[in-house]
Amino acid sequence: MSVTAHPTPAGTEAYEPVFTGPTLEQLGEIIARYPTKQAALLPALWMVQRARGWISDRNMAEVAEALGLTSAYVKGVVTFYTMYHQHPVGKHFVQVCTTSPCNICGAEAVTKAFLETTGA
Repeated sequence: MSVTAHPTPAGTEAYEPVFTGPTLEQLGEIIARYPTKQAALLPALWMVQRARGWISDRNMAEVAEALGLTSAYVKGVVTFYTMYHQHPVGKHFVQVCTTSPCNICGAEAVTKAFLETTGA
């Protein structure tokens, strides 16, 4: 009989908090620069994304607790900004701006050239 290990689905592995030890101290320094804890939300989210590569729901809850916010508020901010990854991403992440000004300046052509070059 053989036993095969199956990968653990994303988000079900044991959770390790981001804000412990040195990172908790760094968060405290960041919070001290702002008039309110809420104002430190974007830098706190960047800390999580740098540490984990993306921001999970559990990470959002951790940020919310650290800053005295609701998880719903933090999730609203994360989902509003395209710069925050809500799912694991690859080693290289390419993003092309698709706003109206970018499209006027040729974003569609850039996207097309990228897709043709990479075969994506």
